[in-house]
Amino acid sequence: MSLKRQICRLSKSRGTKTTCAMAITPSAPIRHSKRARATFINGDHSGTSVDGTPLQSQPKRQRRTRARRQTDLPAAHVAHPLPTNQLKLPQSKVCTKCNALKIAYESPLFCCAGGTIHLPTNAFPPALARLYTSPDEDAVHFRAYARMYNNLFAFSSFGGDYIASTRKGIYVFQLHGQIYHNVPKLLPDNCKPKYLQLYFYDGQHEALNRIRCFPEVRGNILNTLIQITTDNPYARFFRSLRELPINENTQIRIHRNPVLDQRVYNAPTSDEVAVIWTDNSSSSESSTPHIIVTAKNNQSHRIMHYYGCYDTLQYPLLFPYGECGWVQGLQKLNSNAAQRGANVHSRISSELSQTVECLLEDESNRAVQIYGPKSKFVSCRRYYCYKLQNCPGNMLLRTGRCFQRYVVDMYVKIENTRLDYFRNNQETLRAELYQGILDTVGAGEHRAANIGKRVILPPTFLGGPRDMKKRYLNSMALVHRFGKPDLFVTMTCNANWPEIKDQLASGEEAHNRPDLVARVFRAKLLALKKQIVEKQIFGEVAAYVYVVEFQKRGLPHVHFLIILKDGYRLKCPADFDKFVSAEIPSMANPSLRKTVLKHMMHGPCGNLNPACSCMKHPNTLGRCKFNYPKPYTPDTIINGSGYPDYRRRNTGDVVVIRKHNLDNRWVIPYNPYLLSLFDCHLNVEVCSTMHAVKYLYKYIYKGHDRVSFSLAEGEEPQAVDEISQYQTACGYLHVKQLGEYLALIYLRHNHR
Repeated sequence: MSLKRQICRLSKSRGTKTTCAMAITPSAPIRHSKRARATFINGDHSGTSVDGTPLQSQPKRQRRTRARRQTDLPAAHVAHPLPTNQLKLPQSKVCTKCNALKIAYESPLFCCAGGTIHLPTNAFPPALARLYTSPDEDAVHFRAYARMYNNLFAFSSFGGDYIASTRKGIYVFQLHGQIYHNVPKLLPDNCKPKYLQLYFYDGQHEALNRIRCFPEVRGNILNTLIQITTDNPYARFFRSLRELPINENTQIRIHRNPVLDQRVYNAPTSDEVAVIWTDNSSSSESSTPHIIVTAKNNQSHRIMHYYGCYDTLQYPLLFPYGECGWVQGLQKLNSNAAQRGANVHSRISSELSQTVECLLEDESNRAVQIYGPKSKFVSCRRYYCYKLQNCPGNMLLRTGRCFQRYVVDMYVKIENTRLDYFRNNQETLRAELYQGILDTVGAGEHRAANIGKRVILPPTFLGGPRDMKKRYLNSMALVHRFGKPDLFVTMTCNANWPEIKDQLASGEEAHNRPDLVARVFRAKLLALKKQIVEKQIFGEVAAYVYVVEFQKRGLPHVHFLIILKDGYRLKCPADFDKFVSAEIPSMANPSLRKTVLKHMMHGPCGNLNPACSCMKHPNTLGRCKFNYPKPYTPDTIINGSGYPDYRRRNTGDVVVIRKHNLDNRWVIPYNPYLLSLFDCHLNVEVCSTMHAVKYLYKYIYKGHDRVSFSLAEGEEPQAVDEISQYQTACGYLHVKQLGEYLALIYLRHNHR
C-alpha cells in the first residue's frame, strides 16, 4: 500500500479531515493507530511498518533507502563536503520563432507567445548607435547624460516623484506614485521654449536654445542629435511650423494612435502623426482620435498611458523614427486560433459558485482569459515583454540610463492597464461582496454614508493591500498547520555572476541591464528552491514561503521561510551549529574564506564608519540597527529576546575589509554549502522561538512603504477609491521590478 493511501486511511480512522497538503506532504504529526504509532517511538523501525507488515517482508530496495536516509547527512550540514565549483545554470536556449535568448527555467511562451506576437525591431541610425555603444570619449559622455539629452529632445514632459542617483557605483532610477506625460501649449511663457516648443519657436536658433537648457550639453553631440531627429516624423512636423504663423487661435491635433497595425509596419509618416487645426475647420475632418494642443492655455495636455504616441513623444532617442507603442486592440498574428480561446462569458453565474472565494477566483480566471495566452489581443505586459527580449539587433537594451527610466515608465503603464481593468469592471468583480457592513466596519469606516461607495482593488491584483493581507494570513495558516519556521534564508543578487557577465556586450555594465539582472536572479532563485525543496539540503521540507524584494540600490533579493519536518527540526543551539556559521573560515579553506570576506562581512559601521546606512535608521539613530559588532560568544546560545547568538570565538583572525580591521564579530551568519554554491550574499538564520515568527511573516509580506492621507472639504462624505489610494501612496518602484513582474511574491506548499 502506498504511503499516501496509508495516511489517508489512518487519518480517516481518527476522524480527521484529509487535505491535499497532508496527503502529499505529511509534515505534521500523523495520527496513526496505536499499533502503528508505537513502532515509531525513539526511531525504532525494526518491528512493523505503518501498515503493520514486518520490515523484513518489504522489498530490499525500500529497506536500503530507509537505511541510507538515516545515515546520510543533509548537504548543507557543516560536516558535509563543500562543493568544489559554483552552481551553473542550465545552458540558455534560443527561441526558434523570434531568436530571443531564453534564460534557464523561462517559459516557452515568455518571449513571442509561441510565434503569435511579432513586432518590428526599432531601427537606430548609425550615428545614434555609435553614441550608445562606442568607447569614444564623446560617446561615453553621451551615455553618462543620456537622460538629459533625451529630455532635451522630448516632445512631452515627464512628471512624478522620482529619484535618479548613483549609490556605490550603481545607477538607480526610482519612482514614487504615478507618472504624468504632458504636452505644453504652443506658445512659451517668458520667451523660454521647452519640449516641443524648441522645434519651431525661434527655430533659427534651435541649437542655442537647447544649449541654454543644460550647461552639460556639448555642441558637437547636440548637432549630431539634431541631424538624427530629421528622420523623426514628429520632429519634421513641428519643425515645419517655423514657416507658419502661430497665433492664439492655432491648434495642433496629435493623433493618439498613428499606426493602425504594428504587425506590418511601426513607423508613421509626418502626415500621420499630427495636423494643424484652424477655427474654420470642421472636427469631422479628423478621422482618428487626437490630442488637441492650443497656443494659449493654462492647462497642460496629458498624454494617457494607453495612447500609441505615449512612448515616442517622451523617448525620441529610443524611437528615432517615431515608432508607435502599445495600443489597445493590438492583435496577435494567429488571431483565428486565438479567437476560439477568447470566447469567454462576460459574467460568471453566482449559482455555480459555492463560496465567495470560488466566485472571485472564477471571475479572476475569466479576466485572465481576456488578455491571457489564448486571447487574440496582445496585452500590455506581453507587448513590452517582447520588446525587452535579448534578440539580435535589439538596440533598445543598449541605451543605458535612458533605458532604465523607460523600463520604470513602462512598468507603471502595465500596472495602470491592470488597474484600469479593475476600475472598469467593478460590477463584474462583485464589488458588492466587499461593501457589506462587516467588511466596512472591519476596515475602520465609521461613517454610514460611505457604505456602498467604494472602488475596490481586489486581492487578485499582485502587490495590492488585499493581496498582501491574504498572503500573510495564508502563511500564518501554514504555521498553524505545520508549526513555526526553522530557517530564515536571504539571498541577494550578485551582479558579477558569470551568467550576467557573459551576456553583456563589450563596455556594457550590469546595472544598465536591469532586464538581464532580474531574469538571471529569478533563475538562481529557482535553483536555490530546488536545492532546498527537492535536494533537501537542510532535510525534508514541510512547507515554505518566499518573497522577492528590491534594494534601494537596485539589486533584487529573496526572503525564504522554511518549515522542516519533525525529524529534521532544529531544536537546540547544538542543532543550530550544524547549519549556520558566523566565523571567518580558516586558511585551510581558501575558497570559502574568500567568498565570506567578499559577501558576508558587515559594514564596517559604528565608530569606524558613522556614515554607514545602517547607522541612519530613525529608531536606532547613532548605532547600528543590526547591532554590529556582535559580542564574542564561545558557544551558540538563545538570548533573552528569543533570538540566537551564534558562536563567535576570539580566534585572533583579523582581516582588512574596506580599509578597516574586522574579525568574527562582523561576520553575517551563513551556511558554508550554500555560500560556496551560489557565490553571493546569502544569509541563513535560525528561527529559534515563536517570538520571531509573526514579525518575520509580517516582514516578508509588508508590501510597499507608504503614507496614508486624505483631503476632504469639511465633513462632506467622500467615496473610498482603493485604486487611487494605491496609485498615489504606493512605495518606490525600482527599475529592476519590470523583469521580475511575474515573480513579485510566491506562496506555495511543498507538493512532493
